Amino acid sequence: MSRKLSLCALGALAVGLSTQSAQAEAVNYGALEEAFGEPVTTSATGAPQKVSDVPMAMTIITADQIHHAAAVDIPGILGEYTDLDVWEWSNGVSDVGARGYDQAYSSRLLVLINGRQVYLDYRGFTDWAALPVQLAEIRQIEVVKGPNSALFGFNAAGGVINIVTYNPLYDKVDEVELRGGTQSTVAGSAVATGQIEKTLGVRLSAGYGRENAFDTSSSSSPFNINGSSANTYTTPPDTITNLNVSMDSLLQINDDTQAGLEYTHTTNHNQLIFGDDYRGYKTQTWTDSLKGSISANTGLGLIDAVVYHNWDHAAWTFYTYPRYDVVDGLTDAKVQDLFNVGSSHSFRVAAEYRESNINSIDVSGSQISYAVYSPSAMWNWQVTPQLDLTNAVRLDHLELSRTGSWPSATTALAAPTLTNADFNDRSFTKLSANSGAVYKLTDVDTLRASFGRGMQIPSLYEYALLQSATVAWKAGNPDLNPSVVTNYELGYTRDLPDYHTKVTTSLFYQTNDDLVSYPNFAASGATLKYVNVGNSDAWGWELGVDGKNGNWRWGGNYRLEYISDHLTVNSSGLAYPILYEGGAPHNLLTGRVGYTLDRWDFDLFGRYSTSYQMPVAREVGGLLYPVYTVPSYATLDARVAFNVTDKAWIAVSATNLQAEKTIYTSGPAVERQAFVTVGMKF
Repeated sequence: MSRKLSLCALGALAVGLSTQSAQAEAVNYGALEEAFGEPVTTSATGAPQKVSDVPMAMTIITADQIHHAAAVDIPGILGEYTDLDVWEWSNGVSDVGARGYDQAYSSRLLVLINGRQVYLDYRGFTDWAALPVQLAEIRQIEVVKGPNSALFGFNAAGGVINIVTYNPLYDKVDEVELRGGTQSTVAGSAVATGQIEKTLGVRLSAGYGRENAFDTSSSSSPFNINGSSANTYTTPPDTITNLNVSMDSLLQINDDTQAGLEYTHTTNHNQLIFGDDYRGYKTQTWTDSLKGSISANTGLGLIDAVVYHNWDHAAWTFYTYPRYDVVDGLTDAKVQDLFNVGSSHSFRVAAEYRESNINSIDVSGSQISYAVYSPSAMWNWQVTPQLDLTNAVRLDHLELSRTGSWPSATTALAAPTLTNADFNDRSFTKLSANSGAVYKLTDVDTLRASFGRGMQIPSLYEYALLQSATVAWKAGNPDLNPSVVTNYELGYTRDLPDYHTKVTTSLFYQTNDDLVSYPNFAASGATLKYVNVGNSDAWGWELGVDGKNGNWRWGGNYRLEYISDHLTVNSSGLAYPILYEGGAPHNLLTGRVGYTLDRWDFDLFGRYSTSYQMPVAREVGGLLYPVYTVPSYATLDARVAFNVTDKAWIAVSATNLQAEKTIYTSGPAVERQAFVTVGMKF
């Protein structure tokens, strides 16, 4: 395949945080997948590549696999098709992490939809229940493991989930789904595409869901140890509702120029979310985003420019405490140029500016923000037909600021010990880097070696939280250092054409420096702060199998991992334990098999995990954090579907079939769920 830049081959949409992810929107994936014989991505270098050829550990979940999944949300699908850590806290609420180091409100995974960040800056997490995308409009989900900040952008420290939707100009998607099931679930979604051939494409989508939360009073859950419900509400939250709408459009201005406009909105009510203090909060959230882009194929290369704004409003209620509201705004602007020098060298240079701000929770009129200036560069060199090298660097220069007043001392609390000057004097510059070599040993054997250094920049909440507690102020810490994640990896892919199977394996070693604690360390008088607590390292082995032949489809993943902590903070000064070392299973195994018989589809998914530990919040005579060991578990999901026609189907699916309740976390036990889904394409 030619490596020359062209609008049709590399795409022409602008990027949000990653050049490559947005270019994937305009690629003709269907034709490329047929030519390559496997899923295709542009997320590594900007040029179309087989997933086995990218210079990093990547898995692609295809639209066909999403259609056959038993799970009905993205975290559940990730749990069925990958070896990611998926913690399901309550109905519709999960944390997802790569290679351990997962925590409540996991902040190590950058999540993108068509190049736009849906990771929330203010708390540094992804609200999976509020993603403004329907499963029917997803072309593929790209799962990237390890630090990839230089290639994918801000805070891609532990990995990346890149959700690529169908292109509204080239792909016509018209589909309706209705679903009902246990937990009083009622849900529906619709996707419609309008096109003026080769000129304009507009896709509209909407989804609505209503369901009951898992039973928080169940004695089978660590959330309710010894029958006590002091951790949270004595009864589950009210019925959970979710509404999301989106519009994605692409205009072909001329042969070399395209412009895009996207808008999304979500509303989520009565969700039970677990914060990084491991306590359950009843939340209401409203999110909006607006993104504009333009892309031009010029004599200087493929030039992209994009601006988007994310607006988030979250209202939190805990136990008998008053509600508090957080309003967060993120503006991101980026321009980049992707060009070739000769036939063997591709370069990308980019400059990005982002500004994010939140209100201070307990102080009316106060605001905390940071501005980040980020130049980056990528060089891809096709050394020989067998050897490909990719190198990328990124600088993040951050400037922190705070405006507004501070609260005075009260009869219960001393005044906070911070001032605005502590924030306004804080800035730093950090380097991220990625390097990868892919060598084709034979037509069916590929060797991959990679290095990654990524930054996990603290969230605004970690930098500047200010919230009154019982005996002290809980506060952010402007002196926090970013966590640095460094990964060394050797991978191998083997095609087995006689068995229609691909086998991938990886060995990795990872270091994590300047990890950040929850604010329970009395670092300054009566103020409890987030602090850097030291270092940790991990090594592991991963094995993946994927195959399809005729009516059969199969696959599986295995991960072996050991984590070792080297913390510098005296644990006696902490109110809760730090559990990186014990917080990930040593063994994680997933498997799947499917078969199509005439008009029937049968799919079975299994997942096995050895035990791991996590804190459990107990507010009985003071806040306590005993360590809870999540026991080893095995789960079984299944889907049976009857295809009435080529475009209409009815499916029965179930998750957690093996038990009425299964414990995944120190939150409520996860309940068995079953659904009936009716769908139709037009």
